[in-house]
Amino acid sequence: MAIVDLETHNGNELFYSLSSYFFKLNLDMEPTIEKPQIDLDKLYHYSTPGGFNGILRSRSLWMTNIQYQNDIEEYKYATKLAFEVIKEDYPGINQTALFIDSNIVHIYTFSLTEQNDLLSQWRGYSPNGGFAFAFNKELLESVVKDNNLELVRCIYDKDEQKEYIRSKVIGMQPADFLEMQAKSAQVSHDNNTGEGYRYNMFIRGMRALTISYHAARLKHPKFAEEKEWRLIKRLSESEIDNVKLREGKDILIPYVEIPLVDKDKQIKFSSIIVGPGSRQDLAKQACSLILCDDIIASDIPYRNW
Repeated sequence: MAIVDLETHNGNELFYSLSSYFFKLNLDMEPTIEKPQIDLDKLYHYSTPGGFNGILRSRSLWMTNIQYQNDIEEYKYATKLAFEVIKEDYPGINQTALFIDSNIVHIYTFSLTEQNDLLSQWRGYSPNGGFAFAFNKELLESVVKDNNLELVRCIYDKDEQKEYIRSKVIGMQPADFLEMQAKSAQVSHDNNTGEGYRYNMFIRGMRALTISYHAARLKHPKFAEEKEWRLIKRLSESEIDNVKLREGKDILIPYVEIPLVDKDKQIKFSSIIVGPGSRQDLAKQACSLILCDDIIASDIPYRNW
């Protein structure tokens, strides 16, 4: 990154140089995604028979817009937590102007979990029978790479979440912010000083922040047993035309299709768990027609939840 010479710029030049500087800085502060510390063929997706069949027939993943997740409070939780961090650690920032996404944001996700046979997941996603399936490792790796996806572990610990917001969303630790704020207060902003412009540009940059991308990995601590991971897709301008709509319970839901295999090939799975249901034996038998070597039935006794 080029360094701005704060001593040799006049007012307007300094303003525009710092504008470019902080814009570039914001790009450089995009979250670095850790390499998954888990076997990819042990990440499962829970689905109804209809949802599973849709993946089989379309040979694609349907990634849902982050603002239209099943749990609407999930998106709000990340925003509230960001406000909390700013109020505690970054005094003087007007929170009301931050993180407000009045329009649709083109961030799309697909949920996976380390839990392959969890009662709460069956109840939530397939109460009348369904499947938990894991893709073949090589297939999932190629899909992530070929479609510019990110695979991230969801964070449930509140302290870890707050540190993530400080380092990845805001991009500056509280001590550094307070030092910059103090230096700015000691000089006149009208004298085109570097410290004054640096502070003002940081505040302007804060107003342009969005929690949308980061909300995909920040989940309420009460859901920690899910051990969720997510595939995330951030659309470029040229990809927005690929967004489709599907029917929800009472609204239309934006989603994007991510191809898994060519139309003339079968999807390969590493494992399929047949969920609790009244016709579990028949459901397992039908799965023998799917390309998968490990098909087992859940050992959770069936109940009419």
